[in-house]
Amino acid sequence: MFLEMIRGADVLVENMGPGAMERLGLGWETLQRLNPRLIAASVKGFGGGGPYADYKSFEWIAQAMAGAMSMTGSPDGPPTKAIGGLADTGAGLHTAIGILAAIIQRQATGKGQQVEVAQQEAVVNLLRIHLRESYATGKPAPRQGNRSAAAAPSNIYRCSPGGPNDYVFIHCATVDMWKALTRIVGRPEMGDDPLYHDRRDRVQIVDEVDAMIEAWTETRNKHEVMEIMAGAGVPCGAVLDSTEVLFRPAPAQRRFVTDLEHPRRGPYPMPGNPVRLSDSPTEVTRSPLLGEHNTEVYSRLLGYKPEAIDQLKRDGVI
Repeated sequence: MFLEMIRGADVLVENMGPGAMERLGLGWETLQRLNPRLIAASVKGFGGGGPYADYKSFEWIAQAMAGAMSMTGSPDGPPTKAIGGLADTGAGLHTAIGILAAIIQRQATGKGQQVEVAQQEAVVNLLRIHLRESYATGKPAPRQGNRSAAAAPSNIYRCSPGGPNDYVFIHCATVDMWKALTRIVGRPEMGDDPLYHDRRDRVQIVDEVDAMIEAWTETRNKHEVMEIMAGAGVPCGAVLDSTEVLFRPAPAQRRFVTDLEHPRRGPYPMPGNPVRLSDSPTEVTRSPLLGEHNTEVYSRLLGYKPEAIDQLKRDGVI
């Protein structure tokens, strides 16, 4: 049944363990013979042909092997995982880009090709800007916590009432931003001092700068701080917890979060599509239940009759 579908398929995407497709007799050479127009995308932990090609991987494994953990965390603490899906989502996005490129090439050549993405390599690609120090010094990039080695202020600052997520992140990149910030926190003389106009110079007094800012932010809640700072042109973002992201009204106005109905769990919020196309709006739908679309897929793609599909279910094939 699988091979029948391959003969008429545009794209195959697989994320099985190393060597699984080959053991099933479904390696690239076999697939290509069945359908020369097929684009076969494969996502693995590590690149094929490399020393780790046979190793299994998950998100945190790839983060460790790509250098992300070594650069994440406090300077005096251990390497730390980044909670964002650098490897899982990152590999998925790179795979989608590769598939689209292969589709465009197929329009010109009529031939499909294999698309291979390794989680480790996708994470390294996402880290490229943070590898600058190693380019310059040949030394490992250090852990810096929430601070920046090249700019100040660039940090999180505690806000009232002091809960676990009552913080804002503030980053000043220009002289105008720095001057606006110093006026807001009541220290305009620091903004007027030319010794501190360059963000790199302010790194030398970062402790003083951070203390000055936090003395002001901790008397206000994070939303008030963000409104004042951002309203004055100072880049500032409140540290929103997951429920604030999903349930606050602002994202819903843009349909950044969509309410869906699941047949088993009921209503639930789901992040929307972050890519907006003016002529191609997308609708977010729930994921299917296991086997929910068996009848539709096998009848449409393979021409199976309902009784044949029922028999496959009884036999445990699907």
